[in-house]
Amino acid sequence: MSDYTELKRLAEHHLSLGQAYTVAKPSVLLALIAENERLSADCSSMRGSLKANAVSIKKLIKDGGRAARERDQLRAEIAGLKTGYEAYERVNAELKAEVDGLRKDSERLHSATAFVQKLCDYAGKQPCVATGYLHDILSAMGKGEQS
Repeated sequence: MSDYTELKRLAEHHLSLGQAYTVAKPSVLLALIAENERLSADCSSMRGSLKANAVSIKKLIKDGGRAARERDQLRAEIAGLKTGYEAYERVNAELKAEVDGLRKDSERLHSATAFVQKLCDYAGKQPCVATGYLHDILSAMGKGEQS
């Protein structure tokens, strides 16, 4: 910013003398100096605002980076949870299939036991060895043992 003190003093002095100038009147010169000073003040104010905005923008960029990292972390966690859930669903489906198979096996063994018992009853009304074996197998299955 330039110092217009001397220029102002001279312009005011010539204006007080009542001298007319054809190139630049002192009143015009003073008005231009006043406008220049006002614009300089506005410019300084705007510089301050720009600095404050720059600080705010830097903070927003920093916050945005932190939010992006958190978003990426959450996406990774969600992907892991989806993978775990899919594995759980596969194991659950396998276990259901196994339980269904065991139920069918149990039903077949019960049917076979009943059939053998009827054969034994028909053959002589004595305890049949095959019935005992089937009964042992069914008992073991009920206790969680494997035959």
